[in-house]
Amino acid sequence: MENNLRYIARIAVEAKTPLHPGSGESDIIEDSPVQVDANGIPQINGTSLCGVLRHEFEALDKDAAKHIFGHQDNGDGRGSRLIISHANLLDEKLGALEGLITADKMNSAYLKFFKQLIVRDHCRINHRGAVDDSGKFDRTAIPRGARFVFELELAGNSEDEASWENLLQLLSSPGFRIGGGTRCGFGELEVVSELSWQAIFDLKNPGQLEIYLNKASSLNSAKPATAAPVSKKSRQQSKYTEYRLELTPDDFWVFGSGTAGKEADMVPVMEQAIIWTADNKPEIHEELVLIPGTSVKGAIAHRTAYHYNRLNKTFADQINNSADAVAENNPAVKAIFGYAKDSSAKDSETASGQRGRVIISDVFIENNITTKIFN
Repeated sequence: MENNLRYIARIAVEAKTPLHPGSGESDIIEDSPVQVDANGIPQINGTSLCGVLRHEFEALDKDAAKHIFGHQDNGDGRGSRLIISHANLLDEKLGALEGLITADKMNSAYLKFFKQLIVRDHCRINHRGAVDDSGKFDRTAIPRGARFVFELELAGNSEDEASWENLLQLLSSPGFRIGGGTRCGFGELEVVSELSWQAIFDLKNPGQLEIYLNKASSLNSAKPATAAPVSKKSRQQSKYTEYRLELTPDDFWVFGSGTAGKEADMVPVMEQAIIWTADNKPEIHEELVLIPGTSVKGAIAHRTAYHYNRLNKTFADQINNSADAVAENNPAVKAIFGYAKDSSAKDSETASGQRGRVIISDVFIENNITTKIFN
């Protein structure tokens, strides 16, 4: 069948956790900065969005993914029928930042906030402390609450309707996470329904063809009169199982920042974030209490190793090297939480590594928190 239809969607997303769409470079300040545009404002490349969408789509239907995203197999291949734009930052008035921005506009408090991004410190540790001399590093991140907008366009026909709907629903899938650290709390996005729309144009229809040809490429152009809303409902047939646990502390608790404050030697970790009001106005919060996904993941991985060893009767006084039963060397931890690649390993599986199958998000406490100093 000929591809006489054009499926188009403009999608606005909000970062529910910090994002790290890495630039692939390092500088004299940070080990891993994020992608930025010509104005120094964060941007998510279309290739990053396309790669994640293709990976998730292949898990649903590998053959359909080849027909939509293209393929190359031993000289036989076809190009992609899907076009994905860069995701540009939305300003405080919900306008997409495109092209070079004037100095007056860059002086807004909201855009200034994105010129100095948050920096998250990381340290790889095990049950005995720091793993090695290279385990300390930092990562620049786009703060929680940042909003971006991008467009998708699929050249297809009536047979692609189901694939198009699956593609849009994947944007609300737990696996649609952008950038680095997606298994350490980063990368979660949520579709902002009231700012998103989709439309289908039949190029054989003269009226629809004219509307399609007159549609501007700008992400700030008006939506077509025939546009329909985009649902953020996740697919019912998902490869992910969600576990939701609500915890209430018995007394005091602290996730340490690793630094000292003005009044105490050890203070909770807090981070900047953006919260959008009911009328879509951004509020910048300089300090929200943060529960890092890495902290939760580390605790659960530790107990996973403990119970696996207990059930298999693997005890410290019965093995030569206790390190063989903990962390990435533990079979249960390795299977669930993944493991780092080891280029010196003889088997290809260990040499290539494997990312974790568990996704844990950072949690921000938005309501007021009362703190107490213990001497």
